[in-house]
Amino acid sequence: MSSSDDEVRVANRRRRLEQELQDESVELVNEDLREAVRFETDHRYTEGDLDELEEALLDELFHARYPPVHEGRRPSYGCILTLERDLEVVASGDVALDLVQLLDPMDYEAARELADGVSTFVIRSVTTNEAALARLAPGDERSLYEFAWSSNCWIVQRHPNGNVRLFGRERVTTLSADEWTAKPYAHTRWLELTHGMGGDSKSMMVGQAQLRLCLHLLSPRRIGATLVWMTNDPTSEIEGYLTKRSRPIAAPLNVTDHLHDDAIAAVLASVDGACLVEPNGDIAGIEAFLDNSARSVELGLGDHGTRHTTAARFSYDVAGAIVFVVSADGPVSVFSDGVRLMRLDPDENPYRLHAWTFARELGDDSVINRQVKICSTCDKRVVIEATAPVGAGTGATAVPCPVCNSPLGGAAVGDYRSRVLKPWEDEATATATWGLGAMARLIPEAPA
Repeated sequence: MSSSDDEVRVANRRRRLEQELQDESVELVNEDLREAVRFETDHRYTEGDLDELEEALLDELFHARYPPVHEGRRPSYGCILTLERDLEVVASGDVALDLVQLLDPMDYEAARELADGVSTFVIRSVTTNEAALARLAPGDERSLYEFAWSSNCWIVQRHPNGNVRLFGRERVTTLSADEWTAKPYAHTRWLELTHGMGGDSKSMMVGQAQLRLCLHLLSPRRIGATLVWMTNDPTSEIEGYLTKRSRPIAAPLNVTDHLHDDAIAAVLASVDGACLVEPNGDIAGIEAFLDNSARSVELGLGDHGTRHTTAARFSYDVAGAIVFVVSADGPVSVFSDGVRLMRLDPDENPYRLHAWTFARELGDDSVINRQVKICSTCDKRVVIEATAPVGAGTGATAVPCPVCNSPLGGAAVGDYRSRVLKPWEDEATATATWGLGAMARLIPEAPA
């Protein structure tokens, strides 16, 4: 094949990639960042910088998808792109990056063959074209997500398994088997998770650490697991709700310690049953088998498979528990009081809260009408907050219990949000909308 034929083939492939990204709504540069630059609320960059970044990301995705073939094998690859002008600043961030060698800009193309996307990466400043060969290990989803987010970088990786991944500002986008999927980062959902467990700020970091562990380590490795976190009480309080008691592990591990993540993943990959987590994040035991009360079965809680159904019913029986479930095929669910608080799955929008429209109303400082109801069917305390008076009214709709779907004593509202209160919460101060107004103000438009 002549060189001109090669050029035509490359050009056609690049056009197809551009069209594919457009058809699949893959966002290379976050639109919120573009708006911040456009309306001069972010003075670090210019629109020209973002255009160059988008072009560089497209070039790197093209290289990752169509790397040179040698003996029938396409090598893995990884690059880091930044708008920062000084690579030393990037290397001094929270996640350790070792700049092995600075490169002449002319050597960047040649240096690509040295970057395996697992432990070695090429890194380039889009604004200055300064480049280097760097070490960032391990190159798994967890460490790459944390580096991209904390260092304000974008990462393109061709994994040894052939998948191509783009780590952006809020999500990781993956090309696998010719299908593009997007998954939110764990930290984009901490607000909703913290609110679901009663707004306990002391527990916030432990909950976020478990979400990160499940979403960015266990899920990519396809390790099915159940983590039962007793947010306020020691795990010894739930022994009566187990058909098989847990057993201790050989070494003390804590879910908030990054250095323990791989050991936790290793043990969870080799056992059945649930992992019990103390309020402070310590692993109390593994291989616990969860029991369900007859009442939770009568209410028909859980219809998502055995592992998810057991978790939903257990969380109803043990009000102090938050249960994290990782499916063997990847999705992560979080249960509390018999309710699935969230499901994190490919294509799940990281800002798609349960009451987005209502959150926008809160952002406009609407008057909030509040009431606490006790469900006559499942006995859970439910707080309701609405943009219209809580009570009977013409054209109003009865608010269903978020646990069992029964009408909550005739309460009727306009736009509303409701949630189950935790045992330790004060009815007089608990809210169904904590934090959502702030989220609405941070993100001016709800995603389509």
